[in-house]
Order: sequence, then structure tokens, then C-alpha cells
Amino acid sequence: MKKVVKITEADLKRIVKKVLKEQAQAQPSVYTSQTFKPKNYGSLFDLGKYQDDSGKIKQAIEQDKEAVVNFINSQDFANFTAKIIAGESQVTNPAQFKQKGSLALARAKTVYDILTDVYSDLINSGQLKIAEPSLGEVVIGKTPYKPGDQNDPAKLEKYKQEQYVSMNLQGSGKTLKCNTPLPVKGQQGVAPNFEFIYDTELKLNPKIKGISYVAYTIPDRPIIVNSKGEKTSPPYFVREKQSEPIGELKFPLELAVKANIYPNSPAFANVEFVDAYRDKILQYVKGGIQSQQQIGGVLANILKASENNLSQPLKQLYNSLAGANNTLTLQVFNANAAVLKDVFSKSPKIVTNPNGTPFNVNMQQTPSIKIGSYAPLDNTIFQITPFC
Repeated sequence: MKKVVKITEADLKRIVKKVLKEQAQAQPSVYTSQTFKPKNYGSLFDLGKYQDDSGKIKQAIEQDKEAVVNFINSQDFANFTAKIIAGESQVTNPAQFKQKGSLALARAKTVYDILTDVYSDLINSGQLKIAEPSLGEVVIGKTPYKPGDQNDPAKLEKYKQEQYVSMNLQGSGKTLKCNTPLPVKGQQGVAPNFEFIYDTELKLNPKIKGISYVAYTIPDRPIIVNSKGEKTSPPYFVREKQSEPIGELKFPLELAVKANIYPNSPAFANVEFVDAYRDKILQYVKGGIQSQQQIGGVLANILKASENNLSQPLKQLYNSLAGANNTLTLQVFNANAAVLKDVFSKSPKIVTNPNGTPFNVNMQQTPSIKIGSYAPLDNTIFQITPFC
């Protein structure tokens, strides 16, 4: 024989009040990774309320900020979206929230407003976006409810699990990774700019403090382009290590010739110069016939490659070398002493740095960069490595 239980209107209100109270219990939060679990703010709302009249929710969100920021800074993503996940059971809501999901949505919007205020610095920097919740996103529990079900421990536990207001962080945008080299192969720069830009936007993350640029053996002049299109280069050409002897002779002489032919090129703007006339030209001329043949052959090849753009004095030097079997004899040297000194005493500086050339680059300066090089000598090959 079935037992009939009569429930008065007062009993029903008491039951609804009891079940609604379970919305204030902490629920499992959404994991954003194996190492971070955002706090569920549903437990801080007063019974049947959706506003933060006591300030408890804002205080909790402010207390959580350090952990959230630490998590963001530990990830290799360019930016994050904070999405508010709200759930509501099928327990009857108070009269002003007759529409299913409306109470959970009201609470989610309260959390949204507080998050937007507390995280305004990250929002303004573009690092964080707070997604505004909508009614269609509220998750309605699947556990049926009828008066009296709250006395069933199994169902009551399910109601608790279905009522929450949580935050989920989702990272997006691939970024450079700490201590992970990015190799780049490009073409030789075309005169007069000699510029090569790797046509990929490289996003930074909060961990990155700078990058190291390595140009191997052929000197290039690094280019770092920020998100505004502003370019930064050191006042010299760089390489990881010295090349073979012929390269050590050729590179400073070729840079000197191209800097002379293209004085307004950005490749040579604000660059420091060294005296290759003293260190190369004079030393090889005084070194005897073999040295004169070696440097004469190098000069002839350099001048031939730019034959159509040579000044008249450089054309005369080129012709003199051709008439002497590409040997910088004393006669050729004396006949072209002025142009030799004028051109080669201003050779763009080359810095050899085995550990790469460091650049101070971080998200406070620019959210992303492009990289490249001024490459007047050959196809450019380099790599960058972020350091954190």
C-alpha cells in the first residue's frame, strides 16, 4: 500500500528554499589544464540572490587573480579567453526567475562584471578577453525534480553538481617558446635596401624577456619589427663565428663597396665603420705577389657583381685590376690610392658573437614581432631563440 504524503504551501516553500541553498555549495570547476583549477564562485552567492551585495565575490576574485595571472604567464599562448560556465538544476527557482536558467545567468553576469573590472589591465593589454555569458549557454541539469526529491541523498548530490558558476580559461595563438630555436632561411636582399623579412607574425607570451639572434658565418644585420611596424637593428653586422680565410677577406670589402654604392640604404643606416683599408688593403699589398693576387681577385669579383652601379673611380679600379690579371700590384694600388682609401676605410663593422645577438623584446613593448635581416652578401640563414 502506497503512503501518501501531503505537502502544504509552507512545506513547498521550505523545500524550495532548502534546495536553492545547495546552489551555494562549491561545485567541481572546469579545469583549464592539469595544473590549474579556477575557483567556483557559485558558493558565494546568498540564497536566491544574484548580486554581490556583500562584496564576497569580488574579494574572492581579487584573491584568485595572482593564481590566474601566474597560470597565464606559465603558458605558451598569446592570449586567453575567460569563459563563465553556469549551471542550474531543475529545482524550482524563486518567482522572479521563472525562466529556466535565468538565475544562473544573472549570477554569471555578476561574475562577468566583476572579472571585467578586476582584470582590466590584462584586458586593456589584449592578453585576456572575458566572454559575456548568454542564456543559451546556461547548462540545465538533467536530473528531474519534484517536491520531496531533495530528501533523496543521491538526487540531492546530483542537484549540487548541476548548480555552479565557474570560470574556464582557454588559451589561443601560438607563440614563440622559451629556449626553443626558430631557424629561418631566406633570400639575399635586393639592392638598394637588401632587406629580407620573414613573413610570419611571431606572437610573444609573458614569459619571454628577449630573443637571441644567430647569423652563422655570413654576416647579416638583424631586423626586429614590432607590432607597429617599427624596425630595430644593431649598428653593425653580426655572425656566430668566423668563416674560412677567403670569406674573412671578402666580407668586409664587399660590405664597404655596397655601403659606398648605396649610402642611403637602410642596410647601412647608423652603422658603425671599421678601417678595412688599413687592415686588409695595405696588409695584402705589402704581403708580396701571392697576397696581391689574392686580394686583387677578391676585389675584381666584388666589383664585377656590381659593375652596372659602380662610380667612375670604382670603374677605373675595376679596369686597372683587369689589366693586371686581377692582381693588386703596387702600380694598380698607386693609380687608385684615393678610391681605395675612400671606399675601404669605411667598412661596416662585423661583430662575431658565438652566443648570438640579444634583443630586449617582451609583451610590455609589443605583443608580436617579425624578424628579418639586411642581407647584402648572400642568402640569409639565421635563427632566433627566445629567452625567459
